[in-house]
Amino acid sequence: MSAELDCSEMRRWRVPNACRGVVLLLRRWWADAFGAGDHFGRGAGIVGDRYYGAQQSHPGQNLTLIEAEEIEAFNARNGTSVGLTDPRRNVVTRGVRLNALVGKVFSIGAVKLRGVQLCEPCGTLAQHLAATGLPKADIVRELTHRAGLRVDVLTSGPLRVGDPIDVHAQ
Repeated sequence: MSAELDCSEMRRWRVPNACRGVVLLLRRWWADAFGAGDHFGRGAGIVGDRYYGAQQSHPGQNLTLIEAEEIEAFNARNGTSVGLTDPRRNVVTRGVRLNALVGKVFSIGAVKLRGVQLCEPCGTLAQHLAATGLPKADIVRELTHRAGLRVDVLTSGPLRVGDPIDVHAQ
């Protein structure tokens, strides 16, 4: 279950020119507890998530993002119907190239984030998507450099579907 915007909703969100994209979807398994959105804790991740505040052994474990365009391209290339939440990333975006945000500071709504590293596909993701009928090795190969971004949460605040994604001048 997800909080998705359809195309008419996307037009309603008139993203300012300075923005690079918009939050399209929040995974409901954690967003439901907070209604229409969620709250992020600085350096701790998603309030209410099972990993919130847990000692994280590596940077980039606060939050994961993936582009809706990459999921749609995967489906087009492979004749599959992977849903936007199937890759199990916390946030699905539209209109922003996440790979370009590695090492960059950006905001989603009022929350400031830092792109740490690409969220490369792993065996767990391949196992989860095995229902597509593709071999696991093909799934990993198809999603390498396309499976999203790991980020650190730099400031606390809420996140909502439709929030603009702004890239800060470096």
